[in-house]
Amino acid sequence: MSVFADELKRAKRKFKTYKKMRNGTQFTNDGEYGRNRLQSYHGSPAPVFKTKGENIDIKGLRCRESKSSIVNNSNEARFRIGIEVEKTRFHRGAITEYPLFKGFENDSSCGVEAITHVLPLLPKSAWRSKVFNMFHEAEKIIDDNYSPTDYQCGAHVTLSVDGLNGTELMELVRNYAGIILAVFPLRLANQYCANNPRMRTDVDSWTSTRAYSPIRKYCVCKNADFGIEFRLPSAIKSVRAMQLRYELFYELINFAVNHQGKSFGVFLNRVKPIIVRMYERDADKIAQVMLLAKSFQKFIKTGRVSSDIRPYLEGDLLTHRNRTRRDFESSYDRNCASERGTTFVRGTIE
Repeated sequence: MSVFADELKRAKRKFKTYKKMRNGTQFTNDGEYGRNRLQSYHGSPAPVFKTKGENIDIKGLRCRESKSSIVNNSNEARFRIGIEVEKTRFHRGAITEYPLFKGFENDSSCGVEAITHVLPLLPKSAWRSKVFNMFHEAEKIIDDNYSPTDYQCGAHVTLSVDGLNGTELMELVRNYAGIILAVFPLRLANQYCANNPRMRTDVDSWTSTRAYSPIRKYCVCKNADFGIEFRLPSAIKSVRAMQLRYELFYELINFAVNHQGKSFGVFLNRVKPIIVRMYERDADKIAQVMLLAKSFQKFIKTGRVSSDIRPYLEGDLLTHRNRTRRDFESSYDRNCASERGTTFVRGTIE
């Protein structure tokens, strides 16, 4: 009887969420020319700010979350996110207009990329479920089973907060950004995202250790007038992985902005359930990520390099005389397989 009652409760919750998703803000195509074709680098149409909700969307947030997630006296999301989904190539016939993407571009560093509109960065709610539904609609672009990736692909994440410029946001986020370096440590060997790993905003006081990488652009996190761009994240291999990253970056921004002064340990406890799902409850991997996060956070704060993070920061995983590029690719594949929940198979699937 209790099992039946639990099933009934779940069914009622699902139906209630379904009704909320059918009402309020609906994410649709705008039909602008060029969104449904592959363009040259930086040649796709401008993004739409899809960050405004309707009253029913706002009511779907918890009271405290509503106050912290919505711009005062408006239905505008206070936190915003944009994601670049890099691939070696797109699945045949998959390029069309999606509510999620502003367009598609060639990218010489990896192959091609799909770039999202400016999206609301939200806590768990029916409104956020609508964002995730857009991810599912674009599965043939996002999922490796259709559009493959390799170790050269990344997934840059742009973040902004109403009322804060890039420098102000960077100063807040760097207090908790150790978790981002811990989740994507192998990317610190990549020339396009390795500089300024401490995320310092006084850019004139630090220099690049990699002569081939322009200091201001190819950073772990790039500072801009409107916000910040995390260049470190690795390729997105599935819709599920994209959802989990969205959740992680929401917690990072929310904690940095609304819980200033709380310890990094408290923050780690907050995001641990997301890390558990990222790594499919692999206890050893989860423990490793949490330990790396603490070491990377200490490095960001003090500059101290402990033995467990030294190989990542010095590029040993790529350049050490006993490791080849193939070794690096293999490590990358194993590291990312858990994000998909399946065994990673290199190759292309039509």
